[in-house]
Amino acid sequence: MSAVEYSLIFLSIVIGYVVTVSMVSWGKLIKYYDYQKFSILYLLWSIVLFLYLLFVWFWTFSYNLGLLESYFWSLLLLVRPLMIYFCLEVLIPDNLETVNYWESFLKTKNKFFILLTILWVYEIGLMILKWDHELLGPWSVHVLFNFCLSISLVFIKSLRYLRVATFAAFIFTVLSLASHLLLQYLE
Repeated sequence: MSAVEYSLIFLSIVIGYVVTVSMVSWGKLIKYYDYQKFSILYLLWSIVLFLYLLFVWFWTFSYNLGLLESYFWSLLLLVRPLMIYFCLEVLIPDNLETVNYWESFLKTKNKFFILLTILWVYEIGLMILKWDHELLGPWSVHVLFNFCLSISLVFIKSLRYLRVATFAAFIFTVLSLASHLLLQYLE
């Protein structure tokens, strides 16, 4: 087997594990649903991360097969799913059966948004290293928007702003990923 094949297999295992973590947490959320303990913010952020992971998966296997021939790029492309995993681990409460999702989210939100900020800094670094995006193309706008949003959410204490920003991030992520996939399909 070549280095590319080993890289693809390992990357697939990591992505598969992160998908499993997402699905298990959603399954337990459904199983132990309690209206008083439920947090739409938790659900939306986990969906945003899941959609982003799906995008990473499609993007890695459609555009970056040539990059995986390089050991350096193979390691760089592995950072994304690992960062998404770390974000999910911070976001997902430890005891899903008895936890109050809202309180858990408020306790871990700063760690979560710091990890998201690091993820977007990584994405900006990748855009600089491999400049094949238009300056204001859908992906660049998506990365820059989420970077500004996540860094601001580290410092913002207002719950109202947190809710509005979460819905904005969710809608913007869905629209930007859909537009990027549509543009990729039309090429």
